[in-house]
Amino acid sequence: MNQPSLRLLMWVLMLAVISACSKPQDTSTPDALAKSAFQALVKNDVEAYKRLMIGKDDLPDVKRQVVAKAKSDISDPKKLEEKLAEFEKEFVKLEDKMGEMIADNVESFHKTRGKAEKQYMDWNNAEFGGVEYKIREHRDGVKQSDIYFFVKSKDKLYRFKLDDCLELKRGWVNGDGLRYRRAQN
Repeated sequence: MNQPSLRLLMWVLMLAVISACSKPQDTSTPDALAKSAFQALVKNDVEAYKRLMIGKDDLPDVKRQVVAKAKSDISDPKKLEEKLAEFEKEFVKLEDKMGEMIADNVESFHKTRGKAEKQYMDWNNAEFGGVEYKIREHRDGVKQSDIYFFVKSKDKLYRFKLDDCLELKRGWVNGDGLRYRRAQN
């Protein structure tokens, strides 16, 4: 094989590895979000977990859902205008706090993983053990759920919570962090 062909082959292999590593996670359902969070925990991959969290790019979708719900619920134009102005103020506050929310959410990942390890969780032998959730429509029109998932390790079942998850166009996202709940025999 000549030198240019070898170089081209190396580039193709590198691109294949990079694209495999950056493959988007499935968050189309609460089950899929839970499995993706489990994988991030097992791999101790905080970057993968960050992609499961709500971010600034998601705010227009949330806003769209909230505005649509208000428009369907409020028929009085003056009351609707007042409500939309109220929402706009809330979204400005939310945008301002988004960086802090993301930092708190990342911190919850590390704390949760650490708490489970203190309870003798063995991530090397962890298996996904199921998921529980109940979807509800919040008064603002956004579908939400606390998603609980279970991890089997060393004959124990560990319980985790993805807090305040939301259904958006891109799928389900974690809104308020990850929590370790308890180990069961």
